[in-house]
Amino acid sequence: MQDLQKILVPIDGSPYAYQALDHAITWARAFDATLVLLHVLEDQMFIGSLLDPDEIAEGLPIRRRLEQVETQVAGEGEDARDMVQRQLSVARNVLRSAARDIPAEIGREMYVIIGNPRECIVQATSELQPDLIVMGPRGLSGLKGLLIGSASKYVLHHADAPVLLAR
Repeated sequence: MQDLQKILVPIDGSPYAYQALDHAITWARAFDATLVLLHVLEDQMFIGSLLDPDEIAEGLPIRRRLEQVETQVAGEGEDARDMVQRQLSVARNVLRSAARDIPAEIGREMYVIIGNPRECIVQATSELQPDLIVMGPRGLSGLKGLLIGSASKYVLHHADAPVLLAR
C-alpha cells in the first residue's frame, strides 16, 4: 500500500461525516498523515439577488473562491454581508467542532468552499492532492434507505484519489 500523507475528509455535520472522521483519524495515526477537513456551503444558500452561483468561477482555486464571494457581496449592502458572514461562521464552526475530535499529534488543515458539494469535493481532490478521501456513505441530504448518497457516488466515480466510504 502506498504511503498516506494527506487524507481528505468532507464534513457536513452529519453523523456519517463524524463516523468517517473517526475512521480517518485511525488511518492518520497509522500513517502519520495530515487530515484535511472540507466543508462545502451549497450554492442554494446564496440564491437570489445576493449571489449568482454561476458567477462563482468553477475553475478558481478553492483558496480564492471565498475571497471572490466576499468581494461580490461587498456592494450588496450590510444585510447581505451579514448573511454571508453568518453562513461562513456556521461553516467554520462545523469544522472547528470536527477538529476538536482530532488528537493534537495529528496535523490538520481546514477549508470552507461554496458550490455543489460533490463537484467541490472532486475539485478539492485535484487541488489539494490527498492520498485518500474518507467520507460517509451519505450526508445531511441523504435519504433513508439509500445505501450510498449521490455525492458519495459521484466522488467515488470522479475523484482522482481512492475513496473509503465509512459507516
